[in-house]
Amino acid sequence: MSSSYTIPELGKANITLSGPQRKCIITGKIADKADLIRFVASPDGELIADTDNKLGGRGVWVSAVRVTIEYAISGNRFSRHLKQAVRISDNFLDNLDRRLADQLIGRLSLMRKVGVLVIGGGKLRSQALLTGLLIANDASPRETQQLINSCQPDWIEKGIPSAWLGQISGRTSVAYAGVLRTASLAERRLETLLRIELGRWRGVAKADNGI
Repeated sequence: MSSSYTIPELGKANITLSGPQRKCIITGKIADKADLIRFVASPDGELIADTDNKLGGRGVWVSAVRVTIEYAISGNRFSRHLKQAVRISDNFLDNLDRRLADQLIGRLSLMRKVGVLVIGGGKLRSQALLTGLLIANDASPRETQQLINSCQPDWIEKGIPSAWLGQISGRTSVAYAGVLRTASLAERRLETLLRIELGRWRGVAKADNGI
């Protein structure tokens, strides 16, 4: 593989953050921490994705894009930047994909519990205008367009596994979930975190995950 690397273009959500920035060790680009993932080595030398940015020790940052992380894994690049030998499991990226998915499901569940996420097309049609609309990968195109016209969301996220939306509502599958408009700073922060986690999951997920 060539030593040069160009980060692929991703559809970025229009999210403005004022948090600290970090530099990707592969692309050399400086970006908000929300667009990157921190990696550290455990005491016994195993590579760990510090997705919550809470682990101590030396860390390095890589763009939250699957092929970028794959490139970092190849050629011993994590060892070089962490300045120590690291072990990387064969299923490292798949495990990271699953962890990001679990974090996303947890965020959706929390938002439903606090009342800013509504599940199901029927309930959404009775709501006022939405700030965001999540659409399952098996949703009806005709019903989807009707919901979009009715709710007029500021942003739309398609291709969410319907089983995830069902999981947080105690059903087998659900086609739609909507984020309600709110004046609360804390609740708007939940929406921002949701969109960050959606972006990270999409960046790392396998292409056959329906995205």
